[in-house]
Amino acid sequence: MKKRPSKTRIPAHALDGILDQVREVRARATTPKTPEEIRRARRVDIWKVAGFDQGPVSCPCCPSILQYRPKSGKAFCPLCYRSIHALDWFLLGGVPLGEAVERLNQGTGGRP
Repeated sequence: MKKRPSKTRIPAHALDGILDQVREVRARATTPKTPEEIRRARRVDIWKVAGFDQGPVSCPCCPSILQYRPKSGKAFCPLCYRSIHALDWFLLGGVPLGEAVERLNQGTGGRP
């Protein structure tokens, strides 16, 4: 005969705080963005967003070091042969689209 796992009660006041945090994260992640906002975010230069000003930057997809392309404002990975713009940088780092677009358009970039 299988033993049933014991039921643990979570206090109601603890659940309220957790639910508020979940609602806040969902609201940020599901905020619809206009195509213009997304285009503006894609045009942001990846130099400071990825941290090229602080030294070599690793590719988020593989163990290679990215090369900065100043004419396009993008980075290039010679190993996975991928061109990465600022919005890609956040999305590959696991940041939801809505939050990434907001951070790039507000100028509050930084590493994800």
